[in-house]
Amino acid sequence: MMKTFQKEPVIRSGQRRPYHKGTHRQIRRRIRVVAELLRLGARKWEIHRIIKKRFAVQWRQCDRYIATARAQGTLPANSDNSSAT
Repeated sequence: MMKTFQKEPVIRSGQRRPYHKGTHRQIRRRIRVVAELLRLGARKWEIHRIIKKRFAVQWRQCDRYIATARAQGTLPANSDNSSAT
C-alpha cells in the first residue's frame, strides 16, 4: 500500500483559495478521463461539470486538460464540442 502525502494547501498573494498541485500521475489520469469524455461526445460544459465535481479543479484547469487531450491526438482535429445546442 502506497501512502501519498499532500502538502498543506498554498495561498499565494492575489489568490483567494488554497490549492493542491496534482502529481504527474493524477494529471495523466485526469487527461485520460477528459479524452474519454471527448471521445464519447460530451460537450465542453459537461466535461467542466464532471471534472470539477470529480477532481475539485477550477474551470480554467479543465480547459487546459481539454486542450492537452486534443493536442495529444486522442480525437480528430475537426472535433469541436464547445458549442451548446
